[in-house]
Amino acid sequence: MKKVCVFCGEKPADKSLEHVIPSWLLKMTGDPKRSAQFAPVWNEKKAKFDVLSIPFDQFRFPACKECNERYSALENRAKVIIDSIMSGHALSSADLALLLSWLDKVRIGLWLGYYYLQKNIAGIEPHMFIDSRSNTSDRLVFIYRTLQAQSGVRFIGVNMPAFQYAPCCFTLQINHIFLFNTSTDFLFSRRLGLPFPRAISWASWPYMSFDMSPGRERVMLPLIRKNLDTRCSQIYQPMFRSKFRLSHPNMYARNYVRDLMEDPLLGIGNILYVAPNNHLCEYPSTPSREWIPPENVKLWSERGLIARQTFEFQLFLMRLGPNPDSLDPKQRDVAEKQYKMSQDMADMIIKKL
Repeated sequence: MKKVCVFCGEKPADKSLEHVIPSWLLKMTGDPKRSAQFAPVWNEKKAKFDVLSIPFDQFRFPACKECNERYSALENRAKVIIDSIMSGHALSSADLALLLSWLDKVRIGLWLGYYYLQKNIAGIEPHMFIDSRSNTSDRLVFIYRTLQAQSGVRFIGVNMPAFQYAPCCFTLQINHIFLFNTSTDFLFSRRLGLPFPRAISWASWPYMSFDMSPGRERVMLPLIRKNLDTRCSQIYQPMFRSKFRLSHPNMYARNYVRDLMEDPLLGIGNILYVAPNNHLCEYPSTPSREWIPPENVKLWSERGLIARQTFEFQLFLMRLGPNPDSLDPKQRDVAEKQYKMSQDMADMIIKKL
């Protein structure tokens, strides 16, 4: 396995190690030197998959020193926001945008971390890294809260085959808060009335081509046609990749589209949320408590439901991808086997919940 920087994907310069789960988060949730269990991990001595138990503060991976330092400002700001969420304080739209950026970093960092830990059991060649996959695609976070006392940090779904093939969805539990996070191209663009692909096909593996439509310029709720637990605050942010804006300038120059952009030059969308009256609204730019979940979930009985939702949504996203019929027979066979393996593993875990 080639060791590369988790941020830029290049050979690490002035080598350092990135704590995928930052030290401030470990301190917030317990003893930072406590052990955590990771599975399945290939045990070379036993020649089988096993459970690996290591101290949390050793869960770190190759990085360039400069890249690592560049992300320190994001971590410092993210800590303040997570503190506010833990305490139920007001947040602004800028705070929630930064939370989503931090979740991009954590999600892709965990994906690459498990790539190393599991000795690449998925047989992939990483072509996404934190730099290239952050702040690029439609994204959401559903914030669930329980009032029951709980300490710890858990990441749900990151050891699943579906996540290794497409690191788009996971759940991060921080003490009594659950952050269900998803990000992928055109996640909710069609139902937000934005330009969207009528069809997605494989151009040449692993690159895709998109047959684009301008969109209907009206909102359809729910933004995602999948049964999801809505006892939470629903936060959405459309993102407009430059390659789509440049290849379809007329579609993205329309007033309806531009009105949903916080930064048209960078293609960063406004922060949106579902209000109690079930209307989609723009989140306030001044600190607000609109992010507070409408009700509290029961930790012990609902953790399994949130885990199930994570596993099922990972499979849902795999099926939203390109039509496998556009692949040659060998590649199509690989894609179908990947999905079946992902579904079998998810079904096996769900039965134990």
